[in-house]
Amino acid sequence: MTIEQLNYVIEIVKAGSISAAANQLFISRTVLSSAVSRLEEELGQKLFIRTSKGIHLTPFGKLFLDHIRPLHLQLSQLQAFSGDRGEKKSDVYTVVSNGFPLVTAVLSRMSEHFAEKDLTVNHYETYEVEVPVYVADNLASVGVIRVWDCYLHPLERQFETQGLDFFPLAELNIGITVGKNHPFFSRKGDTILREELSAFPFAGYLSQDKGPYADIFHRIAVVPPVRKMITTSRAALYEILMQTDAYTLDSVYPEDIIHTQPGGIRDNLRTFRLENCDVHSVVGWLMKQTHIMNKLDHYFLEELQRYFR
Repeated sequence: MTIEQLNYVIEIVKAGSISAAANQLFISRTVLSSAVSRLEEELGQKLFIRTSKGIHLTPFGKLFLDHIRPLHLQLSQLQAFSGDRGEKKSDVYTVVSNGFPLVTAVLSRMSEHFAEKDLTVNHYETYEVEVPVYVADNLASVGVIRVWDCYLHPLERQFETQGLDFFPLAELNIGITVGKNHPFFSRKGDTILREELSAFPFAGYLSQDKGPYADIFHRIAVVPPVRKMITTSRAALYEILMQTDAYTLDSVYPEDIIHTQPGGIRDNLRTFRLENCDVHSVVGWLMKQTHIMNKLDHYFLEELQRYFR
């Protein structure tokens, strides 16, 4: 495996096709395709699904991409250092999370608040296990993360080992989110019983199927679903919920947070509290112990905390 091959994977994902990526890289399509095939052979798994309509990441390809992105960002930073000739650099503020519309809302306000600055704000979304990696490797100033409290203690020990501090923002009830096509959507009341879930398929992320949180159903005393629709994308998860009778595990968020979602999503999804559940989700933020906070950090964290007061 070479750095060049990793760059090729990143470029193919960005371009959406091998031909377009080859043009961007100024190499032939045959050379690029062969390089990817050699990498797939080395890894023992396919990274891409090739169809007549284009090229798409496999589930393994998505996981591989999430793991190489931090390395790719670090290499880009090193290249930026070598290319620096003393010219004025714009400020860059980066936050990583495992998927929160409210983070985007806060960063949008930050961009407006500091309009006089030459400021770029970045919001990276990745799996729970990758969020601390981005912060520990200085690829993000802050990591916003949601974890089930039954997994929290070992994670806190891991954070300490990585030189990170974890600051809880809120403890929330576990929720069951469904779309308009689900029979639960129009029901009265705001709770769901465990036994009601067995008749419906589950929609969730790869980490809840084969990853570190695959035993979550056991922990919340719900019979594991027989039918599952698994994705690596928050947008795809929303589409599945809005088009099927599937449910997903979620958190019961305050109304202010719900309203950070686009109207089309907010109006077509509904979350119920899972009744008599002893497990909760904890939302918090991560920062390196050695990080010296600046005014951008203070603004972001104050705005973030406002949603949980």
